[in-house]
Amino acid sequence: VADAALSETGYERVDRSEEVVTREYSVAGLTREVQVTNVVTEYDRAVDLGPLGRYRAAVFAVVSSPQVRLLWKTFNPLGEMTTDEVAALVNDRYENVRDVSRDRTYRVSTLGEDRTVTRYAAEALLLDGEVGGDIYLYVGEVASVDGDFVVAVGAHPRVLDDSAAMLRLFET
Repeated sequence: VADAALSETGYERVDRSEEVVTREYSVAGLTREVQVTNVVTEYDRAVDLGPLGRYRAAVFAVVSSPQVRLLWKTFNPLGEMTTDEVAALVNDRYENVRDVSRDRTYRVSTLGEDRTVTRYAAEALLLDGEVGGDIYLYVGEVASVDGDFVVAVGAHPRVLDDSAAMLRLFET
C-alpha cells in the first residue's frame, strides 16, 4: 500500500509475514516439486473504545503468491479465483467470519488498471471473539504482477463507515 494512502486513511502497516509452501506438480509425464513463498502484508486502523482500550477496528491485507508455471500450465489456484471464491475462502478459513453475502461492487484503479472490488456483508466475532458484529468485507480482483498473483482483502465493522478509506487502500 502506498505511503500516501496510509497517511490519508490513518492505516498503519502492522505485519509482514512469509509462508513457504511446497507442492508436487505433474504435467505431460513430468513431475516437479515446487517451493513458493507467499507474502502477506497486514495493515490496520485502531480506534479507542474508552475503557475497553484500543481495538483493531479495520484491517487490510495484501497477499502476493508466485505464479507457478510448468511447461504451458499455471498451477497456482489463486490466479483463477473470483472475488466470490476469495470471500468464500475467508469465510472458510476464519471461524470468526460467517454468513458472507455479496453487497455491492466498485471499480478502482489498482496497479495501473481498472479492477473490481467487491464488498460483502458478513458477521464476525470482534474484540477477541467476545462480541458479535456486522462487518463489511472487501475483496479485490486478483491481479497478475511481475510473475506473482496479488490480491487484497479488507474489513471493517458496518457501524464505522470506512468505505472511502478502504477503497483508497485498494488504489495502489
